[in-house]
Amino acid sequence: MILKPSIRRMRTIVVVTGSAFLPPDFAFRDFVRQLTGKSYASEKDVFNALVGRAGVDTIEKVLLYHVVPGRVTAADVVKLTSAKTAEGRSLGIKVVNGSVFVDGAQVTTPDVEATNGVIHVIDSVLIPKEATAPKTIVQTAVAAGSFKTLASLLKKAGLVGTLQGKGPFTVFAPTDAAFAKLPKATLAALAKNKAKLRSVLLYHVVKGNVSAAKVVTLRSAKTLNGKAVSIRVNGGNVLVGGARVTTADVKARQLDHSSFDASFGMLDIYTDRSY
Repeated sequence: MILKPSIRRMRTIVVVTGSAFLPPDFAFRDFVRQLTGKSYASEKDVFNALVGRAGVDTIEKVLLYHVVPGRVTAADVVKLTSAKTAEGRSLGIKVVNGSVFVDGAQVTTPDVEATNGVIHVIDSVLIPKEATAPKTIVQTAVAAGSFKTLASLLKKAGLVGTLQGKGPFTVFAPTDAAFAKLPKATLAALAKNKAKLRSVLLYHVVKGNVSAAKVVTLRSAKTLNGKAVSIRVNGGNVLVGGARVTTADVKARQLDHSSFDASFGMLDIYTDRSY
């Protein structure tokens, strides 16, 4: 049962008396296939793919979204239009032609008795609207809308796969405004020289999680192009290679696509110029 290791490996959830809308294994398999684009045979692989793609915290929220505190039987459910979950948000409930739907999932087997509550089997996994998997570094940069130049150069340099691969990474990421300060001819020449472009972009990337709190304790950090970038604090501003940090600690998630082990990365620091 896929749900069993999910609950066992999350932080302990205690519900004295509750009602759970639980998806069977096939629903989890379908959900993971939609999430990752791949099918998995074993329960362990399904679970690891699920946690690897979405993260423990997100999956915990998803599981809590299936639990309603208090004993709510089928006779009670049909009288409701919503029910507040242990996750904090409410499920939508409606009855259509005698069938009960919870957030769009159909109840297939109601009132399965348990020692501490009641289970209603449903045909799909319930997902709270905000409980989506954190984006990778590249996805975070693209979604922000102010890193179009960086995203374009990463693509030209063939580094998108690197920064979407196994991390964690810290990226000192220049905004579009920072790139705009470079002479157009310099940027154009850089874009045409793939080796030089890769070297410059990798000079903005550090292996590991280097939070703002850690950055201020450092004098330098070794980058992925092999050279160290200088770090100093001046008048309350953090300068990395002479570029001023403007926004720190923007979280992203990196995935190891081969084993689905998750690790955290950061589009950690936006700078006011490229360096």
